[in-house]
Amino acid sequence: MRLFRRGRRRAAAPDEHLALAREQAGRRRATNVLADVTPDQALAQTYAMLYAASPALNSGTGYGYAREALPGLLEVLAFDSPDSFRLLTDGEVSRLGGVTALREAGRANLRALPVESAEWVAPAGGVEFEVLTGDSVYTASRALVLSDTLGQLGQAEPPRGVLACLPSRHQLAVHPISGDDPAITPLSQMAHFAHAGYSQGIGRLSPHVYWWHDGAWEQVSTVRDGRVDLHLDSGLLAQPGPAAEPPDGA
Repeated sequence: MRLFRRGRRRAAAPDEHLALAREQAGRRRATNVLADVTPDQALAQTYAMLYAASPALNSGTGYGYAREALPGLLEVLAFDSPDSFRLLTDGEVSRLGGVTALREAGRANLRALPVESAEWVAPAGGVEFEVLTGDSVYTASRALVLSDTLGQLGQAEPPRGVLACLPSRHQLAVHPISGDDPAITPLSQMAHFAHAGYSQGIGRLSPHVYWWHDGAWEQVSTVRDGRVDLHLDSGLLAQPGPAAEPPDGA
């Protein structure tokens, strides 16, 4: 299977929770760039952002506003400055306009991002899917505004929905499910793509594949002990379409 080209990646942190804690601690030790920020500035510079669910992101640590947007992934709010970003705490969210206004602005700012790079991936004998990549740490978070992202790519959201995976902050892969095409082939291919990308380590989000349909996200693959498992009982695979056997390795 041909995978999308990737730049240099550093090794994965052995413990994602510890990595997040260190990252946040480092930002708290830094100069408080939010001290003089006004609510209007916050609306202009805040982005909705996906983060892997973690004990470090809860009401007890100052992130009670964080909510699950996809299974295992939280939507948080990040204040963007020229050389870094910082996750907003509950107190900062309250001071800078409230969670509803900032979340709406954060999603609007995602919609305004340009597409840095998009390329079709075509595994041998498989089905194409499109991969967005970018230096922006908000690239994968564009899944939060998926309909708009598809529009930027010149794609429509089909009635059967869209498969998506987010291996890292810098990658988002999508495959709109068209017509009567069987879903199991792109699901299997994207599941292995997601697992491979997640294993690269930098800014990783999820090794799983998700199905966007009827306004909601459903997880349709899982990685356990290095093995990729497809959710064969999912409604995705019960949809009308020609019968197909899972590709080798599924």
